[in-house]
Amino acid sequence: MNWLLKLYPRAWRQRYECEMEELVGAQPKTFQLFLDLLAGAVDAQFKPQAHLQPEDAGLSNGRSNVFARIKGCSAGERMSFKEAFQSGALTIGAALLLATMLFVWRDPAAEGVVMTMFPGVLAVGTMSHSLRGHSTQAKVVLIGGMFLILFAIGFLASLL
Repeated sequence: MNWLLKLYPRAWRQRYECEMEELVGAQPKTFQLFLDLLAGAVDAQFKPQAHLQPEDAGLSNGRSNVFARIKGCSAGERMSFKEAFQSGALTIGAALLLATMLFVWRDPAAEGVVMTMFPGVLAVGTMSHSLRGHSTQAKVVLIGGMFLILFAIGFLASLL
């Protein structure tokens, strides 16, 4: 997963890349780690200075805390009731929005696009939980980007 580090800004990579390659190499390759690195790259692109502050200077083991800042949350943490409620509300809201679109546009092409986007609805709740601790920009880019990809697939499929 070290290739994800290429998504970070140059100044960030000059300062942290060697250390991060070592740390990522020592981690189990999980989807949560993939999401954390991707969200960290989005955060670093929007706010590069946040990862280059002097307080990143080391922890007791001599390593910087940048990895902890990128990880956002522990993969083993359980959802709180509030997070579960928000996740459910996002999922239901997105499903209702797509269902409304089906009723508004009674066109087979639009139906294909909307139906293709339903897997994204299921991922909204999970991704919002997996990305907790990351910035709103990272959540919008990653979740919105997934919806744009699904929309493009549905649109291209409707043209066939």
